[in-house]
Formats: sequence, structure tokens, C-alpha cells
Amino acid sequence: MLWRTHIRIVNEILRKLGFSLSSPEANRLRDGVIIPDRWRDFPHHHGKSEPIKEHVVKARMLFLDGNLPEACFHLGVALHYIQDSYTSLSTRSRHHTRWEEQVDQAHFTDNLKELVNRTFPDYDDRREDYMRIAGWLGEENEGKISTLELATASGPGLSFWGPREWGKPYIDVNFALKASYVISKSVFSEKHCPKLDEELQIALKEYEEKAGGVEIRFANEIMDFVKRRDDSEKRKGEPGTFRVVRNLFLTFLNMIHNFQVKRKLEEYREQKHLKEVLKEYRDRIDRVVMPHRFWYVYCIPEIQLGVADRELLSLEEVSESLQIEKTTVRDLIARDRIFCYRIQDEEFISKSELAQHLSK
Repeated sequence: MLWRTHIRIVNEILRKLGFSLSSPEANRLRDGVIIPDRWRDFPHHHGKSEPIKEHVVKARMLFLDGNLPEACFHLGVALHYIQDSYTSLSTRSRHHTRWEEQVDQAHFTDNLKELVNRTFPDYDDRREDYMRIAGWLGEENEGKISTLELATASGPGLSFWGPREWGKPYIDVNFALKASYVISKSVFSEKHCPKLDEELQIALKEYEEKAGGVEIRFANEIMDFVKRRDDSEKRKGEPGTFRVVRNLFLTFLNMIHNFQVKRKLEEYREQKHLKEVLKEYRDRIDRVVMPHRFWYVYCIPEIQLGVADRELLSLEEVSESLQIEKTTVRDLIARDRIFCYRIQDEEFISKSELAQHLSK
């Protein structure tokens, strides 16, 4: 397209978006929309998907940072390539210059579907192609993925490798205008995404609950190992024909259980089970955020390792955190109301077992 056509289109976009045509933002948008021709990085009518993505995302990032003039410049660069992609007559045609002049002289309209129906009453295939894209341009467009898909879509009837389908100059300019407006509107849309914020809060709640469940399951594994060990120790005193052999086996089994208990307790104290949940949570957050990165302002809620109440407590911790005298806890243990899990020189109880007894 001609420079004056590019400028005419962005002036119309500025008007639609409520910018003053004499503002710094307007000047930078016009600078951006013509500069690719000065760069001479031809061709512009195809093969510019990556530069388009780069400049659209850069424009959005600068907008989020509050640098509106420079956001307009990078948006203008992207719009140049986008608008050129809607020129349906190849630059290799000897009529291309005349075609671009006719594009520049064409009037703007907001009703693309009516324009297509009036232009192609007897060309069903071409009309359907244009109507499909007109419908796409007419949809509400927001977010990074849909905006970039729209920005890098081929213009109606354009195919670099196949024969080019000619449209009409007034079709070209109006489709270029509509695409440019929809993309610009998305770049300057709300900085926050309520749906994204909601997804982040849902993930936070899900993994906080998961951390609580993992804490209980891991503590239960330790308690189960302790009970197996203690049970094996009790069986060593049972009479029987193969008592000596059985006791040797049970002694060996106790060694295994003690090793398992010690290893599990070390992992428990290092909170490895909760750190794994934290890693899963961060992976989940990355998947949630990835489609929106550099497009919205958002705050990732952090999960702390202490989000889950500890299930396995020493007697000292019970006294400090639950305000229960150690003598009271020992009395409950002595009367077999709660179980005491002895690991080396330490004693632990289950917070759930204690709470269950105290609630009676």
C-alpha cells in the first residue's frame, strides 16, 4: 500500500480509539506505519509473521509499562505488514501501482459483509472466503493468542505459493482497516484479565488443599513404619518352635523399619513432600500464565511451605502450639487414648489423633 493509505488507515483507527490526531501517540503511530518501507525489508505482503508478532507484543508490553507513544510506534510497524498482506494484487503485476492508487481512493465502510455480498454476487467461493474472514474480524477479540493469530492471518484470497485471487481495491482497504482496528483495540485493551486472576486463585486454593493432604499422607507413612517396627519388636518375645530364627528375622526387619523411619523423618523435617507440591504448583502456574505472558498485568500468589499444618508433632511442639500441658499429653498416652510414635530419642504424636480425642 502507499504511504498515504497506511496513514489514512491509522488516522481512522486513531479516531475510532479516541486519540487526538495531533497527539504524540498519533505521531508515533504514523511514524511506525511507514518506517518498514524505509527499512526496505521486502517483501511486506507475506512472510512477516515473526516481525508482526514481535512488534505487536512489544507494543503491548510498552502499553502495560505506561509508555504509550512507543507502544504506538511498534504497533504501527506491525500494522504496516498487516495492511500490506490485505493487498490482493501481487507486486509482480504490472497493474500493481494503479491498484494501490485505487486502494487509496476507496471509501471506508464498517459493514464488511454487506460489502462482500455486493462485490461478489456471482462468485460463491470468493464470497465465502471473504465472509469467513469478515465474520472472524467481527468477533470480540482480546488476549495474546487470538490477537496474534488474527495479526498473522493471511489476507483474503492471498496465497504465496498458489495463484492469487484478486479482490477489489475497496475490499482490500476495508479489510485492512478492520483488521488493523481490531488488533489495535486489543493492544490497548484492559491491562488486567479477571479470568486469568480467577484461574490463578483457583490454582492457589487447589494446591493449598493438596499440600494439606500430602502432609497428612506423608506423616501417616512415618507413623505406619513406626507401628510396624513396634509390632515386630513385640513379636520377638512370643514363644514358638522357631523362636530363634524368627527373632533373627524380626531383628533384621526392625533394622529395615528403623532405617525407613529415620529416612522418612529426615525428609519430613526438610519438608521434601511439601517442596514437591510447591514445584507442581509452579509448573501449573507456568501453564496458566504462559498464554498471557507479556499481555496482562498479574500477580502470582505464592504458596508458603508452612501453608499445611504439621501433622506429626513432638510433645514440646504440642505444648507450645496447642497450649496443652505435656503432663496431660503423657497421661493420654499412658491410658492408650493416643499413640506415641518413638523415633530414636524423640517422641511424636499425630495432631489429628489428638484433635479427635480432644473433641470428644
